[in-house]
Amino acid sequence: MPYITQERRDDFVDGLSRLRPKSVGELNFLVTALVHKYVISKLDILEAGGSRYEVLSDGLRALRDAASEYYRDILGPYEDKAVEKNGPISYLKDLIC
Repeated sequence: MPYITQERRDDFVDGLSRLRPKSVGELNFLVTALVHKYVISKLDILEAGGSRYEVLSDGLRALRDAASEYYRDILGPYEDKAVEKNGPISYLKDLIC
C-alpha cells in the first residue's frame, strides 16, 4: 500500500470523522462511492487521451490493495493468535511443509 504523509492522513481522517457506517451495506456504499468519485476526478485524463482501462482499473486495484493491507494488519495477526491458542487447522500443511 502506498503510504502517504501524516499531514495528508490527518486531512483524510478529519474528513471521515463524521462518517460512521452502521452496517456492512453502508460501509460498502461509502467505499464504492469513494472509488466512483476518484474515477470521476480522473475524467480529465481520459479526455486528454489517457488510458481508459488504467483509470477504470485504478479503483479495483485500490480495493484489492486495501483488502490486502487490512488482512496484513488486522486479520493476519488475529489468526496468528488464534493458531497459538487453538493450534493450526490445516491438515494439508503437515503434508507439504
